[in-house]
Amino acid sequence: MNKFPSFCFSHLIRIQQSLKEKGFEIFQPFPISRYHDYYLKTRELSKNTMQKNINPYERLSSDNDHCLAVLIGNTKSLWPHFTTHLKKVKEVGKNPLDQYVVETVNSILQQELSEEHHSPSYTVYFSHEFEGNHPRVAIQVAGQVSGVAYYENEVSYLSFHPQYGPWFAFRAVICFKHVKEELLEEFTTLFRDPLNSMSQVFKDIATNENMSEQYLEGLTMRMKAQFKNQLNVAMNSICSEDAQLEWIKLRDIPHEILENEANSTLSKLGREWKQHRYNTAQMMYHYFKNNCFQE
Repeated sequence: MNKFPSFCFSHLIRIQQSLKEKGFEIFQPFPISRYHDYYLKTRELSKNTMQKNINPYERLSSDNDHCLAVLIGNTKSLWPHFTTHLKKVKEVGKNPLDQYVVETVNSILQQELSEEHHSPSYTVYFSHEFEGNHPRVAIQVAGQVSGVAYYENEVSYLSFHPQYGPWFAFRAVICFKHVKEELLEEFTTLFRDPLNSMSQVFKDIATNENMSEQYLEGLTMRMKAQFKNQLNVAMNSICSEDAQLEWIKLRDIPHEILENEANSTLSKLGREWKQHRYNTAQMMYHYFKNNCFQE
């Protein structure tokens, strides 16, 4: 019998709502076994072999292969919450956004779960944390296997969301180690199918299931070709500031293509794909390490 029977949907909903109020819109539960299976399939190795030759980021919650995980992330809507928080901080650290993420996530988890007679056993893997030379979690892999975004790991190494395009960020994965076996089954209605191709993203973003596979393949190939050209420009930029501008352009390529594809379909329905590109202050912070925190 599980020692935490009271952990249920209501806990996740409360945590999700509390995080959203702090600027974290992306909240997606998924079984952690998908994350581990990704590496098993990629390496085509047996589970036992993989455990002997493992990098830290390839395995989470090693004591339980079948627990509940939740992916947390944000869009541009995080920024006003972050800047408001900074106004209350006396000393701004070296990485204030990372600090805000850690403090907010940990505080909400402690607050929402402290009322339980038995506190659930969980571990938070933040995307900016490293163990040696390896990140603690391959956050973009978590994004793909959870069904939130497709991870294009051949050319651009960007992730693509059907609603936000490339303009979002994954911040953490929470592993609830005690939610396993029969309890995990209670959360299956919250799970999404993994996004395993760019074609799936195009279909979702344009809400058009009638796109031919040939058309989608051509669209993907065209985008990758633009990626390669822009990647070459960015990597060969001599001036540091110019290079950062070129990296921003790399991210704009899929944004523009996704926006055009979405609006070509949605316009017929009297709708429009919303603009989710980061604002200027966010760009300055992420790409130029400029801490002029203006909304």
